[in-house]
Amino acid sequence: MSVASHQAAADRAASTRECKPQVLASTFLELRAKLLEVAAGFDRLDLADGSLDDDGAKQLADLRAATEILLDDCGDAQRAARLQKLFSRPYDPQWREVYGL
Repeated sequence: MSVASHQAAADRAASTRECKPQVLASTFLELRAKLLEVAAGFDRLDLADGSLDDDGAKQLADLRAATEILLDDCGDAQRAARLQKLFSRPYDPQWREVYGL
């Protein structure tokens, strides 16, 4: 599920006032599978040989920061938006020139 579809689901939940048991029942298996996939990815990184260059170290740091966002229980229901911001490039007003557009 994309960030946009997660946000849309969050918006629907807020607008239709689904109760937590319903939301949990409808998303538990999918979320569990995705968390297992993330855990397996971190395990593969831990078991891999070699070291990371600066770009790789930044990517790994971003993944670790993402897990902290997921665990943040601040109640603002904005985890998807915060993750999107974490993984987005900073805005460059010259982006058209940079990409030749």
